[in-house]
Amino acid sequence: MTTSPASRLLHPPEPRWPAVVALVAVAGLHLALPRELAIGPPGAGHKSGEVAG
Repeated sequence: MTTSPASRLLHPPEPRWPAVVALVAVAGLHLALPRELAIGPPGAGHKSGEVAG
């Protein structure tokens, strides 16, 4: 089903940049948090190769 040009003017698509900004912020916070405060599997998202022990 295709939409007509008039329909696009009445209902413009929703902007996607707020979702992209939120995802980048969450990823940045996850990488910035110390390992003790990070949520998820041990070592997920951290660049250091050391093993927690």
